[in-house]
Amino acid sequence: MQTDADPTTIIRSAGSEPPFVETLARIKEIDVDHELDVYDARRGVHQQAMTLGLKSDQAHYLVTALTELANNIVFHSLGGWVAIHQILESSTDPFALPRTGIRITACDRGPGIRDIEQAKQDGFSTTNSLGCGLSGVARLMDQLDIVSSENGTRVQAVMWARGEL
Repeated sequence: MQTDADPTTIIRSAGSEPPFVETLARIKEIDVDHELDVYDARRGVHQQAMTLGLKSDQAHYLVTALTELANNIVFHSLGGWVAIHQILESSTDPFALPRTGIRITACDRGPGIRDIEQAKQDGFSTTNSLGCGLSGVARLMDQLDIVSSENGTRVQAVMWARGEL
């Protein structure tokens, strides 16, 4: 399923930093229940990275991170979805430059992650794999946020564009 939506604007304040305005434009939302859905999600994030003008290495990092997050939905849950958003962040500080990026949101339907900090450690696995998944996503992306309960998990990962667009 592909969903296009009007941009959403959010005003945030981060402690002592000046507030900033974040505008999100949903590019694509994909239901993830099978391994073939992972391919569709990979293609969607790669196309958006190229459209946004991200450098080639960043596009590959995004695809790798999305692949891990979507595979986690397939192999560790009862299904879910992945959404890809373009982000434009503007600070209210007149000297701060705006930045552009891509946010990947992956949500699943349970059973959840018991210990998020342990799951983000290199080598940790519940399926006898290499245990490089979430720790790899954390290394590849600029921001990683995970919220989990027995009803499911939501992972948001952001990559900011580097260099001139």
